[in-house]
Amino acid sequence: TYGGGVFASSDTAASFAPANGGFAGAAVRGFAAAGSAAVRLYAATAAGVFVSTDLGVSWLQRSSGITSWDVRCVAVGPTNAQLAFAGTADAGVFATADGGVTWVAANTGLTDLAVNALTIDPNNPLTV
Repeated sequence: TYGGGVFASSDTAASFAPANGGFAGAAVRGFAAAGSAAVRLYAATAAGVFVSTDLGVSWLQRSSGITSWDVRCVAVGPTNAQLAFAGTADAGVFATADGGVTWVAANTGLTDLAVNALTIDPNNPLTV
């Protein structure tokens, strides 16, 4: 939520509980998980990218290499949770192949560095 962090439901959305260990209060702008049994989760926030490897119990900021704190969206590979892309308000797209430990700019060909939405082709994870 905006300013409330991440909430999770274990009863088909009948109720929700905070899943914010590590960043309660962050403005979450985007969220991504790989596959139906995803353990690695990514959250795009106004304070960078946060990653959870325990279904949201705890989160670590993983923004090394991203040159803008203002991350607007994130997309994760459909079969490889280590592969993800983050879009920023003013620095373009960044890619990680190591689960968010390091990110590199992936802006070749972009005519505008304000990126508000990303998706990955489920049949070809290299197509963003």
